[in-house]
Amino acid sequence: MLEKLRIMFELTYSQDDFAELRFYNLNSDQLLTILQSDNFLECAEPPTIIDCLKALQKSRQIKVYSNRPEVVSAIQKLALDPAILKELPQSYVATLMHCTSRMAIDDEIIWFSLAEHLSTRHDQFTIRSLSTMTYALTKISKHKPVILNFDNLYKRLELTFIKKFSENFRSVKGQDISITLTSYSKSQNGSV
Repeated sequence: MLEKLRIMFELTYSQDDFAELRFYNLNSDQLLTILQSDNFLECAEPPTIIDCLKALQKSRQIKVYSNRPEVVSAIQKLALDPAILKELPQSYVATLMHCTSRMAIDDEIIWFSLAEHLSTRHDQFTIRSLSTMTYALTKISKHKPVILNFDNLYKRLELTFIKKFSENFRSVKGQDISITLTSYSKSQNGSV
């Protein structure tokens, strides 16, 4: 059955077909089959690829993602291309970082590329997206604390959080404050 699915994805699916897929209805084997398709990685829009990765991570049917070349290559395609990251909506960049950290893919090149993107655009992200990305960086840095050390970035983000909270004090939601405090406190950084 999966072979027929692979052939279908490889030969007959277009960008529009991939965009209409409901990934949450698929099991992990089917999602991996999609990710194995070169046609999917070439034709699908980056947000669609991120939706597929998110569904795979949320299914929790796979324990070790870093041994899956199709998963790693999909993340590399997105994370290592600055043009793709620049064009992605900020919530998708946050989702990509969150999924990658939850999958425990601790490839230094991927994470330094994502951190570089965040460091150059941190003032353009919402509080919630910044919090999600801070949490993702903190979670993944526990795997390789010496190599994946983002302390300097956390210091820059601290000022961004303060600025965003002070500029929008009346419109900040309690949930945003809670998420920010949780994610930032786990980084064990800060000037206080």
